[in-house]
Amino acid sequence: MALPEYCQSFSHLVEMQDGLSVAHMLDSRSASMPAVRIASSLRHGEDPFLTCQRFIDKPFDEVVAERLKAIRCELSKDSGGAYTHQEKSLKAFRQVLEKTKEQIWILKPLARLAHDLRVLAFLADENAAKSEHTEGAMKQIRDCFTNCSQDRTQDLTVSKKLGLLSLMNELCSIAFKLNNFAIMPALTRTMEQNTHLMDKFCKSHRVTYSFYSGRRAMFEAKYSRANKELTFALEKCHRESVRNKRMILIYLTPVKLLIGQLPSKSLLERYGLHQFIQITDAVRHGNLLVLRRELQQHQPFFVHWGIYMILEKLRFIAYRNLFKRVQAILGTTQIKIEAFKIALVFMQESDVDIDEIECIVANLIHQKYIKGYISHGQRKLVVSKKEPFPNLATFLGA
Repeated sequence: MALPEYCQSFSHLVEMQDGLSVAHMLDSRSASMPAVRIASSLRHGEDPFLTCQRFIDKPFDEVVAERLKAIRCELSKDSGGAYTHQEKSLKAFRQVLEKTKEQIWILKPLARLAHDLRVLAFLADENAAKSEHTEGAMKQIRDCFTNCSQDRTQDLTVSKKLGLLSLMNELCSIAFKLNNFAIMPALTRTMEQNTHLMDKFCKSHRVTYSFYSGRRAMFEAKYSRANKELTFALEKCHRESVRNKRMILIYLTPVKLLIGQLPSKSLLERYGLHQFIQITDAVRHGNLLVLRRELQQHQPFFVHWGIYMILEKLRFIAYRNLFKRVQAILGTTQIKIEAFKIALVFMQESDVDIDEIECIVANLIHQKYIKGYISHGQRKLVVSKKEPFPNLATFLGA
């Protein structure tokens, strides 16, 4: 297929309002894609715009021409140039978005162009000191998101709001990449105002959104919500998407550990997450020595995924479980703080004195991990006769 035939085919698909095929014509995910074959056949310095202009109506002519230029730059490893042309392509498509009413076929190519802009922005900023391309992509995609959110069409089956979730997912990806969530509250409010559309979004987009929502909730220490969102993502993720399920579990596992719902060894083994197996056992038995060793041993992995500081919080769960074992052994509701010190020395935490242990216990009581109070005069922990160590899932995972 030569460029004129490609343009004629594209124009015909636009006329037929075949959004899926239009998006396919703009795709560059494999060398067999029409746009990739055309872009690779362009002569050096050849501008496809004049040909596009002859066969394709405005502003689609610019959308296609700039997209082909972006792919050509991408093929020649010019990620900066690819981003620049892709941004122009999306800007041109926004003219279509702004003028079109009650025609949701445009949402497929919109999602394609926005996704590719985000990917190219990441590539362009890969070795850069600043993230100007990624920040630029956030602005462009947010403008598209705003346009879709402002659609007042009463018939929801033809509302541009049906394009919100795919754009939201691109913005979430950018926010995590930049570690900048300043725009997220406003975007989240928009999504919450359109929850009635959730069943109309495709499942893969809903899974992706739950994944990002769960990650954000985890970093905000909203573990109950994080558990709900990440569990939904895991359960609804395609059963053959092993890589995606593994990624979800990398974040869901620390959340489960923090709310006292310990994952099984078989589950962790199935998805190649051996890094969590000994940690799970250490938390279960209150083995601070093993927990400390495993966190140190697998620190590069945990840091890479941004969960190391979250896992550090497991120390308090381990303290709680260790002290629970001490209380069970002694069989009394009044435990000397000295008994906890003996247990901690056994765990090779010999530098902890009585005052520091009292602080640890006080913290555990404050966080509701222990029901009781400290008798400072007698240097004792006095625990409740009923459920002195409440099941964490009853108040953390609700």
